[in-house]
Amino acid sequence: MRTNLLAALGVFLAVSLCPDDLFAQLKKVRLSIPSIGTNSMLFGLAGEKGFFREVGLEVEQINMQGSLGVKALIGGDVGYSAASGSIITAALRGIDVKLVSILSPAPVFRMIGQKQFKSIKDLRGKVVALSSRGGTLDHLTRIMLEKNGLAPDKDVTLVVVGGQQVIWNAIRTDRVAAALINLPGYLILGKEGFTDLGSARDYFAYHPTGGLGVSGEKIAKDRDEVVAFLRATLKARKIYLTDRAEGIKALIKHGGLTDPSLAIDTYEEYRRELSPDGLADDKWMKQAMEFILKVIGTNERVSPAKVFDFSLTREAIGRAN
Repeated sequence: MRTNLLAALGVFLAVSLCPDDLFAQLKKVRLSIPSIGTNSMLFGLAGEKGFFREVGLEVEQINMQGSLGVKALIGGDVGYSAASGSIITAALRGIDVKLVSILSPAPVFRMIGQKQFKSIKDLRGKVVALSSRGGTLDHLTRIMLEKNGLAPDKDVTLVVVGGQQVIWNAIRTDRVAAALINLPGYLILGKEGFTDLGSARDYFAYHPTGGLGVSGEKIAKDRDEVVAFLRATLKARKIYLTDRAEGIKALIKHGGLTDPSLAIDTYEEYRRELSPDGLADDKWMKQAMEFILKVIGTNERVSPAKVFDFSLTREAIGRAN
């Protein structure tokens, strides 16, 4: 009897004094994110609140350009990618990846211009910045220009400048007249007096900003793990949507924001954009695919099942209830 009591006491002390040992069996997985910001914030919040640990995961976030993230996904160097546009593009090109959840169903970008411009039509003869040729922002920029009667590369000069923060500085230093800017960049530049010339979603509303992509092989081999990952992020999403104070704190801690007033404005803006469940309907999927097919220059018909698999998110929602 004494021996049993001592053994039980030993187990109690081990658990009490070494809580980290309880998580020794956590499965380490990697998530590639294209940048620190609103779209990486939810994953950071899920980690901070212990939601990943609850489902047996330890998640490492790695900053990686979207296309490189897809290569890392296929090579097995990362298990998950948050670059939704790159995932859709790769899937439409025949690469075995799927988008399993979305953050925002619409492009969260606004055309920001120099202070003297009042509308996109004022950009005739001016220089507009891009982050790359042939990508999502390139195509969205062209759509917005064309809808305002401007011929890209004729009425407006399009130049590749670099990533978002490089583009912000190009606008600040008057190197370019305008560019599509992400959140919170368009709020930052707006506070600095630059002109908001319009939202990309008003011209095309069927392209995700952020999400979660995995390889087909991972779905086949580790479906339960993917569903567990999604369950954890759904919990973080719920906190952001229902708890304003926690959402603002998460943007400061995990979204790279240091200005409290900017964090408040960003919270309100992103709360309006964030999907409550990460799901999309058939119309959305078909429109998103058609958009990317135009970007890559093909009219090929592809089944949504080759690009999307929202059944995993539905399963995660079902297990959460």
